Amino acid sequence: MRLVIASIAALALVLAASSGHAAQEAKPGFSDLVWPLGVEGGPLLSPAVSPVPTTRAGGMASVLFGTRERGLTTYELLSTRLVLHGQWSPESVPRLGLGAQLVALQTTSMHTVLSRAIDEWKSFFDLGPTRLHVAFVAFWMERGKVELAITPFVRISLPTDTSRIRDERNMPIRRTLDDRVALAPYMLFEPGLSVGLTAGPASFYTHQAPLLAPVFGEVLHFVWSMHVGAAVNVLGRLHIALELSGLFRATRDYRDQRLAALALCPGIRYLHRKVAFELSARVGLTGDAHDMYGDFTLGFGVSASLGG
Repeated sequence: MRLVIASIAALALVLAASSGHAAQEAKPGFSDLVWPLGVEGGPLLSPAVSPVPTTRAGGMASVLFGTRERGLTTYELLSTRLVLHGQWSPESVPRLGLGAQLVALQTTSMHTVLSRAIDEWKSFFDLGPTRLHVAFVAFWMERGKVELAITPFVRISLPTDTSRIRDERNMPIRRTLDDRVALAPYMLFEPGLSVGLTAGPASFYTHQAPLLAPVFGEVLHFVWSMHVGAAVNVLGRLHIALELSGLFRATRDYRDQRLAALALCPGIRYLHRKVAFELSARVGLTGDAHDMYGDFTLGFGVSASLGG
């Protein structure tokens, strides 16, 4: 908790020290930057934060498929998510970004099969988490066709996920963190760093952050969140991207197990005037990826630039 408070305070000092100077500068261009992909069909706790703040709003609808076996029992998972998102970058402080995401609807359907004894479906419809973040471009460099942005951010996820209050243990937040989230309030704190680089039509970006997840009165989880992506911007109209996502837990869950989840995310995005259409997927690469990313997720999103 002290680390979170210190991170927020440090970011506030950077904002206070830099806002006056930033207001006098031209807004960082990054016209060729391919921002991170947005697909999330399962309980992805930490989607990537773009290194360059923009004023945009939109939504992403995704569907997740997964299968896992425990002993003689097979679980087939079908999950969907509708994520609404928006970010505001004020003209007076162009390096600042204030953003929000709401998982407005998440569905979870579990098919349980045990030989000839069990063959049943259970489905649930829930509100998901709410995420709020503040980001600031602390360093920006432009040399010819090369641009670099280094952006610290702080994000807080609020426990509006209604699935956690259910008795079923297959709900998203429980599968990701711990059964004890149903017994006490929890929060997610994420002080991190996002870096973006463009070199002509090529873009590279990364999101690195510790994710602190206290289940108050029970346990503190420490998870490292990672996204690394490379992409190309074709004539300013088409984005083609490939992203590697990961979640790694240093602490152990209630089963005394750690976490090492990796997933690969390819995607394309078409820009028409101020509107962007995205089709992306996420494929789990490790056994631990099932609960965070599923075996396969497909998403379609639309967003619009609201800037001048």
